[in-house]
Amino acid sequence: MKIVNLIVAAALSASAIGVQAEEPVKATDRCKAWSQMAEKVMKGRQLGAPMSAFMEAAEEDGSELMKKIVVMAYEQPRYSTEQNQVRAADEFRDEFYLMCIKG
Repeated sequence: MKIVNLIVAAALSASAIGVQAEEPVKATDRCKAWSQMAEKVMKGRQLGAPMSAFMEAAEEDGSELMKKIVVMAYEQPRYSTEQNQVRAADEFRDEFYLMCIKG
């Protein structure tokens, strides 16, 4: 369960890096940061992290987008093989980046 806690912490620390910066951030940089966070959330989901842990952390962070990422990740199936888990996280990351870029 320690790995799950590390993933939740890593995902939330990503939200503080560049995404909420006071200086202007390029759309590509912002989308990259959020898509990387989405990937971490999906990795946690694939490893069996409880959704409530991510939602509580998102609540503390005050991020509505983070909550949406968590919901989107947990609407996806959880896979049993590492290969499928990695693919699910990669695809989720790229789908989120695409949605972000499209605005």
